[in-house]
Amino acid sequence: MRLENRKVNSYFALLGNIGIVMILFSVCRVLFYLFNLHLYSAVTFQEMLRMMWGGLRFDFSAVMMVNSVYIVFFFLTFQFKFNSIAQKIFKYWFVITNSIALMANCIDMAYFPFTLKRTNISVFGEFKGEGSLASLVFDMLIDYWYIVLIWGVFVFILSIGYLKMKPVNKIIGWKSYLKYYALTLVGFVVAATIVVVGIRGDYRKYSRPITLSNAGDYVNRALDIAIVQNTPFCIIKTIGKTAPEKLYYFDSLENLESVYNPAHYPESKGEFIPKNVVIIIWESFSREFVGALNKHVDNGNYEGYTPFIDSLLQYGATFEFSYANGRKSIDALPSITASIPFVNDPYILSPYSGNFLDGIGSLLKRKGYNTSFFHGAHRGSMGFWAFMNLTGFDHSYAEEDYLAAHAAEKGGWGIWDEEFLQYTAEEINKIEEPFCSIIFTLSSHHPYVLPKKYDGVFKDGPTPLHRCIGYTDYSLRRFFETISKEPWFENTLFVITADHANHVVFPENQNSIGQMSVPIIFFDPNHTLEGIYPHVAQQTDIMPTILDLLNFDEPFVAFGQNAFDTTIQHFATNRLSDTYHVYYQQYCLMSNIELNDIRLFDVKQDPMLWKRLENERPEMTKMLLDHLKGFLQQYNNRMIDNCLTPACDRRIAK
Repeated sequence: MRLENRKVNSYFALLGNIGIVMILFSVCRVLFYLFNLHLYSAVTFQEMLRMMWGGLRFDFSAVMMVNSVYIVFFFLTFQFKFNSIAQKIFKYWFVITNSIALMANCIDMAYFPFTLKRTNISVFGEFKGEGSLASLVFDMLIDYWYIVLIWGVFVFILSIGYLKMKPVNKIIGWKSYLKYYALTLVGFVVAATIVVVGIRGDYRKYSRPITLSNAGDYVNRALDIAIVQNTPFCIIKTIGKTAPEKLYYFDSLENLESVYNPAHYPESKGEFIPKNVVIIIWESFSREFVGALNKHVDNGNYEGYTPFIDSLLQYGATFEFSYANGRKSIDALPSITASIPFVNDPYILSPYSGNFLDGIGSLLKRKGYNTSFFHGAHRGSMGFWAFMNLTGFDHSYAEEDYLAAHAAEKGGWGIWDEEFLQYTAEEINKIEEPFCSIIFTLSSHHPYVLPKKYDGVFKDGPTPLHRCIGYTDYSLRRFFETISKEPWFENTLFVITADHANHVVFPENQNSIGQMSVPIIFFDPNHTLEGIYPHVAQQTDIMPTILDLLNFDEPFVAFGQNAFDTTIQHFATNRLSDTYHVYYQQYCLMSNIELNDIRLFDVKQDPMLWKRLENERPEMTKMLLDHLKGFLQQYNNRMIDNCLTPACDRRIAK
């Protein structure tokens, strides 16, 4: 009997056919590695096993997406699926769709060295209108004939290995029909659940669906991400995402860099200062919550919701105008820890999430730092750990780690801030100096609940979030009380900021500027940084500012600047919907460049944004518009060219 004529129980046929595709996807991964061995000579056997294991998660997601129609019709056609015509339709659909998916994997075995990333949907845009595309494809088929041969073998295996379904015994009587259809419907529910979970890549409620950047969970180097991923997954996940195009507002590199240049080449200011660094990212923390930053409100009687932060600001440094670079938590981590702002899509979810980049973790590791990331949600939450791993943070502490050491009640979607910050203090005490630790709070996240013992303790506000802000402020007070007794405390630079603003209620903040205003606070226990600096700061300034304060002397790429440098102009940039904002001093330029929509406001004199100034202040308008164009040209071109490190700094030229 020929293999292709074998008939088995329909459920075994389904599992067997899906299993064949999963095996072939893993074979593709091994071949991808072998064909690009010259790029992966540093990969150890243990690392390869880890990547193969992680790759199964991506393969299963891709296989479920490719075969979702096949699986749905498998159940919904009931007995018709055993018909000879239906069996042929099933087979041809299965073989053709999976052959296309495997072809995509095979193409990247040869194409990857040219791009150093898996192919995604943007490749079709890159070749759109390319008159020589057909000849290019033909040339590649000739040059890489052995890849075509490998693909042909895969198609052959799919075809001859395909398992046909054995018809059920003849159904007689309504009870038999009822039993058959009931079992089929149960099977459909189970299969549908598996398909959905497989496509999402996770079954947990607060997990985001698996995306390109989740491959960072299984690698130590950005280049290795491509081993974990597969090409069908990357193509499907980027469908519908508008890939940025290269911009040429400035026709020469010199003109561009004179307006905006994210490449930093620090001048030596003396010996490197190995201070510890602790960055606290406060969930949903608007600037208006801080009484000390809103003394103009209510004739100076406004107290806010953060008495501890108010007390800390007496000895810390902040800025008259400070802004987030995005509106979501997933925007904040790249902005704060790697100086990569939100522009078109969240960097973590973008097709460029596998680009080579340096974060504050990887840069400080060059100086001997130990790096760690603390977040009280589960380890896979929001794809945070995958990104932190890629930017040089070697150790993560999450809900699972806390629960392994402490019995606890979860707060909403993670460990309460008070308990987790005390746990953080315990763990930081075990880390050898110098260290860089990122702490992300979560109790001020929806659903805005507090431990029952604190009912009625914290100040009420217009929304439930305000009580949670008071609770996290108290939790931070306890955290600082604990760590202030430790010997490393005096040798530590602290930064406190927010991931994004939320629930602003002041009338003057009910606009796109108020919705982006967050605190950015630097605190040195030795009181070397104090006062309110009268200029603009943004989240992307945090990394370059810290590096400058430590006398870091190696080049790096950052879309921010040293916020304490008084010799330069200070700008901030963010985007809401289709409108970009550029902030300078008390001014804000709002622009949709494509529509030539340009508006200028004086935020300080006109917080309600009633009076447009672009015609009255043409020089200011032009300067801010040029800054925006330079920023966008640098950002888009560097993302497309994979140029987020100094090694490729000149590649952004036209």
